[in-house]
Amino acid sequence: MATIEERDLFAQSILYPVAEHADKLKTEPISGFLVARGQFYDGRLMVVGRATNGWETEEWKEGILPSELVQSGVIPSYANSVYHRSNAGNPCPLKWVSDRWGQNDKKYNTRRSAFWRVIRGVMIGLGLAFDNQEDWPSYLVWSNLYKVAPTKAGNPGETLCRLQHDGCIRLLRLEVVTYRPERILFLTDYQWWARPFLEQIGAHMHESPNTRQVRAAGRLEVDPTHSARVVVSTHPMRKPHQPWVNEAVAAFTSLD
Repeated sequence: MATIEERDLFAQSILYPVAEHADKLKTEPISGFLVARGQFYDGRLMVVGRATNGWETEEWKEGILPSELVQSGVIPSYANSVYHRSNAGNPCPLKWVSDRWGQNDKKYNTRRSAFWRVIRGVMIGLGLAFDNQEDWPSYLVWSNLYKVAPTKAGNPGETLCRLQHDGCIRLLRLEVVTYRPERILFLTDYQWWARPFLEQIGAHMHESPNTRQVRAAGRLEVDPTHSARVVVSTHPMRKPHQPWVNEAVAAFTSLD
């Protein structure tokens, strides 16, 4: 579950800069996102994607137009709505991943998602989950580099990325300090995605020229008493599943 501090940083350092330049953005709904912490998260794995679409809230089910953020009082209200969405799901904010696993009702089937399939594969490969374990998502913390994205589909465009970039870096740093993961898996690609974030938060990374899916690996010092092993891989969409998983597992193992 997200914290109040994360919510407030999201509002001040991400939503306000977006609102200030709303006239430069497309007239399309956007959705905000805050980290989701599984009920049984035990510090062993944090996963980070690029951005998410349609992260609906109870009050803004269809997203929010950038121009709406300019209205008085809307930013704190919207940030609070995203905060409650992050913490929704009784008893686990990530239970929906296992609930939607294999569902064939024309809604989102997480088993067909390359993103969630490889995460499960990596957890099994690292001994963090069993093959027949249904509640494996509940042992994760899930975040994204960019916290605001188009509601309908696609990653945020260049302007939307630029407006929230500095705030998203600050928020990722806060997440790492708050959740103190032993391992962080970025399913984002490296150069244009994870690299600027990791450089700013002080990670010591080495690029991996001899692997097809793993782009970089290294360590991030969370505080003087704790460091996290970091692996950055390509986004898994349309990638061969098992080789992707094998490379990520091997990269983490090499950092032990």
